[in-house]
Amino acid sequence: MKTEKEQLVGFVIFIMQELGMDKYLPEDSHSVWLGHPISGIRQVANDMLEATQDISIKELAKLDAKLDCLNLPTLTSMRQKSYKKLLHILSRNHVKNESEWRVLRFFSESNILNTSESSKTQELLNEFELKLKGT
Repeated sequence: MKTEKEQLVGFVIFIMQELGMDKYLPEDSHSVWLGHPISGIRQVANDMLEATQDISIKELAKLDAKLDCLNLPTLTSMRQKSYKKLLHILSRNHVKNESEWRVLRFFSESNILNTSESSKTQELLNEFELKLKGT
């Protein structure tokens, strides 16, 4: 069974290759990525979600099937996990850090949220950004 870190590294490398970004990958990408802290890998995985937010439903299904065959997290499951984080932040009514801010920003730039979620997300983004400016 792969660790979360190994799964995320595999996910990131796969998506980068599928998007034609493999020229940015080092020769032994897997080993290099495993040497990084998991927090950084999680962030890059979130970046891959952003990079794929505009793909078609058909392309999403194809990528999910390929990822599933490789025993890696699917884009759909990663998006669901990210959405659950968003709901948790919204229910808490407070952004704790930049990582949470990035989750909110990702969803604010998508067309996934309903009106209530969208306005609450924007409100929390604005509050966090004002707090950063005041620091």
